[in-house]
Amino acid sequence: MENDGLNVSEKSRIREAVVDAGLRLTGPRLAIFRILLEEGLHPSAEDVYRLLAPELPSLSRDTVYRTLATFEEAGLVRKFPSGEGVFRYDARMVPHHHFICSRCLKIVDVSMSETGSVRIPESLRSLGVVETVRMEFQGICLSCQSGGKDSGALSPRIPKPHQGENR
Repeated sequence: MENDGLNVSEKSRIREAVVDAGLRLTGPRLAIFRILLEEGLHPSAEDVYRLLAPELPSLSRDTVYRTLATFEEAGLVRKFPSGEGVFRYDARMVPHHHFICSRCLKIVDVSMSETGSVRIPESLRSLGVVETVRMEFQGICLSCQSGGKDSGALSPRIPKPHQGENR
């Protein structure tokens, strides 16, 4: 756990979040949370596994899936469906929306202060209580528009997901 790429402040923040959630801090949990906290990364469980497998050869897919489920149940991460039929995870728990590039599938956080409040239609109010509103903006990112080196593929850090992956 010494060479995990985190500074003391980041480690402290992760430890505090995990312990406050009533969870035991383990090496795999620290590593998985580190991946989830990386700016702009919205990985699937498979992405997390592929990113960590080289540095943690004993890490199993099952551990990644169970840890992500535990984090979600504890309110440390949010699981959301993405356009390619895969669930992705977001450790940024401040309410926000997403912009998703329809070519490279890059996901970018969009502050709610940029979008303003959303009026809940009366027809929805008659169905029940709306607890959360999430907007998803889809389009083509600037890199793909300009034919940049990342266009048409996910970030080099995250391999393109397998077809039909949906955990």
